[in-house]
Amino acid sequence: MRFDLKTLCGFPGDATEGAKLRALHVAGWFLIVGPSLYLALVFLSFSDQAGRTIGPALVLILAAASLLLTRAGKAHCAARVLVYGTFAALVPTIVMHGGLQAPQTIALPLAVLLAGWLLGVRHAAALTMLGIALVLGLAAYPADLPQAPSNALMAAFPIAVVLLLTGLLTAYIVHSNDHRVEEVRRLGEALAAEKSQLAQIAENIPAFIFHGDRELRCRFANGRYAEFFGFTPDNIIGKRVADILGEESARAIQAKLQAVLGGEAVKYSAVRRSAADGKEHHLDVSFVPEHDESGEVVGFYALKLDVTERQIAERALAESEAHLRLVTENVPAMIAYNDRDFVNRYANRRYREFFEVEGDNVIGRPIRDIIGEEAFRSAEPMLRRALEGEQVSYRATRRSRDGEDRIIEVESVPDRGADGTVRGAYALMRDITDQQRAEDEVRKLNAELENRVSERTAELTVANRELESFAYSISHDLRAPLRGIDGFSHLLAEEYGERLDALGHSYLERVRAAAQRMGALIDDILELSRVTRMGMQRMRVDLSQLALEAAEERSRASPGHAVEFSIQPGCFASGDPQLLRVLMQNLIENAWKYSSREPAPQIAFGSETQGGEIVFFVRDNGVGFDMQYADRLFTPFQRLHKPEEFEGTGIGLATVARIVHRHGGRVWAEAAPGQGATMRFTLPAAALDGPQGT
Repeated sequence: MRFDLKTLCGFPGDATEGAKLRALHVAGWFLIVGPSLYLALVFLSFSDQAGRTIGPALVLILAAASLLLTRAGKAHCAARVLVYGTFAALVPTIVMHGGLQAPQTIALPLAVLLAGWLLGVRHAAALTMLGIALVLGLAAYPADLPQAPSNALMAAFPIAVVLLLTGLLTAYIVHSNDHRVEEVRRLGEALAAEKSQLAQIAENIPAFIFHGDRELRCRFANGRYAEFFGFTPDNIIGKRVADILGEESARAIQAKLQAVLGGEAVKYSAVRRSAADGKEHHLDVSFVPEHDESGEVVGFYALKLDVTERQIAERALAESEAHLRLVTENVPAMIAYNDRDFVNRYANRRYREFFEVEGDNVIGRPIRDIIGEEAFRSAEPMLRRALEGEQVSYRATRRSRDGEDRIIEVESVPDRGADGTVRGAYALMRDITDQQRAEDEVRKLNAELENRVSERTAELTVANRELESFAYSISHDLRAPLRGIDGFSHLLAEEYGERLDALGHSYLERVRAAAQRMGALIDDILELSRVTRMGMQRMRVDLSQLALEAAEERSRASPGHAVEFSIQPGCFASGDPQLLRVLMQNLIENAWKYSSREPAPQIAFGSETQGGEIVFFVRDNGVGFDMQYADRLFTPFQRLHKPEEFEGTGIGLATVARIVHRHGGRVWAEAAPGQGATMRFTLPAAALDGPQGT
């Protein structure tokens, strides 16, 4: 049986279904709360009267069952269980509490009220008759009933609970009725507003609306319709179709009018001259029959849409398509379109000419038939990728109509519909054979250039070797006279020293010192030349170990000069071990020399991170220098101090710069007069070989 809320709750038809279900929930909870309070009183205060809790316990169980049934969607059953179950539970309760003397008899009207509220008048009347029968039966056998409770509190509490529940239910029912009246009022206002809104829609919709009867007289026309044909919405009422359209136009659509009055829906297009602007308009017209309750056709509706602008837009679109076709037919590229079944749906002139297909014969043909089986097999994977939504570029070889194999560059672009699905793919193809030949020629020229470079490199290698041989030859030729000058000056001082005065000895010492400086200068020049020319073998180099060895060598050479060294361990770089050894030796010797006049000389080596780059440094606490001359520091033969202050040739730091630059790094200095100097350098590959710095 289908549950009907109207018969369940007894509300008028305009009450909402939600309100009726809420009423059932409220009644159920009220009948849970009241018995629960009574049971609590009995068990807490009158435990010896537990037998009197059977009826309230049944009411409690039945109320809970009705709520569960309501939640399960069985509201009709829930209402019956709640009403008739409550009445049934009251019967043993009244009997066990003294019959007509029982305070629970006051709950009988409450049960009738629930029946009328939830199930309607018939159920309330039925429950009233059952209640009367119960009362008469109790009156006929008063002596056979148990005594009413003698305790006043126990007798008064059921009455109080029933009165409380009655009051709460009455208040809820009154509130619900008030709410229902307010809801009916709001529905009436909404209906009036909706009617007004529909009238506004009819007047403002961009269409002509006409309502006619079987005599083809106007019963309603919106403002647009009336104005178009030279009427007003008021004076067009009652006019015949022939009066509105004209006799000729009415005769032209007579068959369509008869069809709609026969129950058919009719659609057609027409051209009508507007009385408002005097212009002809293209109209799409729909006739829909109007049926009464018995199904008879009593009139018809006409909906007319002015599609003049749409037709203008369609003509413009057709012109645009023609222009686009003109462009695609003459663009210097091949353009084609295929659907998801690899069937061609468009091909421009160059495509048709290349594959020797005529006119529309290409449309509807499988691509396999157009380009050939072998070419299709090679292109199919790319085509499938495009149909999966990927834009694909590739090169392919295709045989033209003159039998020549041509290199084609293909761009396959997926065609997506409004919903994003791929409907097909465009193929944009360009013949790049000539371009490819030009690229091949360029590659050939590049190869020839590389050969020439290799030959030139070989020539330079030979020249460098000859230069190296020349340098060593010059070195030997220069060293021999220098050794003679120094040796004979030494013999002169040894054997004829007593014959020379002080000035002669001074001159002799100057000669020897100049010869020795010249020898050192030749050595440094040869070293600078060697580090510039020698080949490099990159490997992992421990710079900390090289710095330590350079410090120990310098300390052994000058045991009387105590220097405090601080060398950070674990500084690694990738480079040539021989060149990096020369690098560290020159930096340590430079720091040793310029800190030699300090009472407590200090030299430090380590690394640090600057801007994400590993930077190595050698720092001393020596004399320092003015930074305005720092750009001269790494230039050969440039010195910032006089020879009598600090010995040297000006080649050491120039050698350092050459080595660093050959490794692709940078080198710079930071100093201040009297505050020492710091030489910093980077080796880009250092980060590849383990942890660096801090």
